Amino acid sequence: MTDQDRLESLKAGVLSALTVVIADSGVALYLSSRLVELGLRLAIVAVSGFLFGVTYRYAVRGDANPHLKSGVVGAFGLVRGLAQLEGLQIPDEVGAIALLSLFESLGLFGLAGLGLDVALRRSWVKPRL
Repeated sequence: MTDQDRLESLKAGVLSALTVVIADSGVALYLSSRLVELGLRLAIVAVSGFLFGVTYRYAVRGDANPHLKSGVVGAFGLVRGLAQLEGLQIPDEVGAIALLSLFESLGLFGLAGLGLDVALRRSWVKPRL
């Protein structure tokens, strides 16, 4: 791995992290009652977004395969969304709300994937060869 390749991975990670943090900020402000909760939530989203961006760049490379792209988004979204639900005692009335967190995660990584696709097309981020 060259320094240039590391730089491109860093750019992909930072772009993805910024995308998911901006997209999640409204929800985070609404759900967080304390500043510590807000900071922790956004930090977790940022780290997840960064890792997604690096992985997406490596997985997609120069490939236009929509199944590969949606697979990476789905994998990250499901892992994050299901992890939020794990261990919760969810009454029937709250089940729909719990599913919203799953769809929120899929949406966050979907937006990050779209942002990275734009960045790759415009050569702001170079694909892994």
